[in-house]
Amino acid sequence: MYVVPSQNQLAAIPGWDGEMLPVTYNLAQETGRMREKIAEELKRVGKAEVALERIAEEP
Repeated sequence: MYVVPSQNQLAAIPGWDGEMLPVTYNLAQETGRMREKIAEELKRVGKAEVALERIAEEP
């Protein structure tokens, strides 16, 4: 891969500002817990499909 300088603004690295999204604190906390649960289950079973199926089956 070769990289060359560019003055084009469209070539800028995309950014994301989470504070711009209208997400409640509680929703953000629940999203974090769900991501952690998925990561833990993925480490345990090793396959994304299996981990997500198990989590989806939970009450």
